[in-house]
Amino acid sequence: MIEEKIQEFYVASLEDVLDGMDIKELEWILKDFEDEEMYEECAGIKKALDFIKKKTIKEIKKEYKQIINKDYEK
Repeated sequence: MIEEKIQEFYVASLEDVLDGMDIKELEWILKDFEDEEMYEECAGIKKALDFIKKKTIKEIKKEYKQIINKDYEK
């Protein structure tokens, strides 16, 4: 259950960035969630930020599509 929530926020964060959200805005959201002690949500957003900062948009799209396709196959 915890892993599912982390994955949900990871995927949502990737999607937000692909839809044009600035990384700084995502970092602000992370800070708000930290203030509210929403740990699983923070873990998912942090995982996405770590990934996004090291990858190109093309690589982010590829990761997002792979996850979405896996979820669709379930």
